[in-house]
Amino acid sequence: TELRAATPEQAWAAIAGLGLAIDLTLRERQDALKAKAHPWEIAKGFDGACPLSPFVAPDPALDLAALETRLVVNGRRRQHGSSAQMLTPIIELLCHASRRFSLWPGDVLLTGTPAGVGPLLPGDRITAELKGLVLVHARSSRTPFLPASSSRSAGRCAKMPLVTTPTMLLIAVAVARGSGGAKS
Repeated sequence: TELRAATPEQAWAAIAGLGLAIDLTLRERQDALKAKAHPWEIAKGFDGACPLSPFVAPDPALDLAALETRLVVNGRRRQHGSSAQMLTPIIELLCHASRRFSLWPGDVLLTGTPAGVGPLLPGDRITAELKGLVLVHARSSRTPFLPASSSRSAGRCAKMPLVTTPTMLLIAVAVARGSGGAKS
């Protein structure tokens, strides 16, 4: 069942799991496209652009306004934040999204990110944590290859450095629990 025009109670009931995402951007590509007033979705949409952690079902007693996130790269804290710092609380964000478009089982909604955006290079050691719920250790495997943008390099590929814009906390909305909300 879809989640549409959800009440706060329906939005909470629709949360199938909480997890982490690391939202990556090819920053140089993005800046070049923005400078030309071009769309920059190719700077966000490439293989491996948004790895997701495993998800855990939330305990009904969990305070969604007190979720703590942390990202450590090569032993140095890069990001640390709390859902209490978010401009829009998680349930309100789900309700708002469900008023704009339908959310279906398996959809994933990414929330905002704390300060600390920075480069992620091949071989970097990453620890991402949603305190008390999810802990992930990983290594950055490679820099993606995308088609080069200049006509002189047609047929060749450009190696672009990754820059993270980690969106640490994400919500998987699974409406299969019968919390469908209003439908039109």
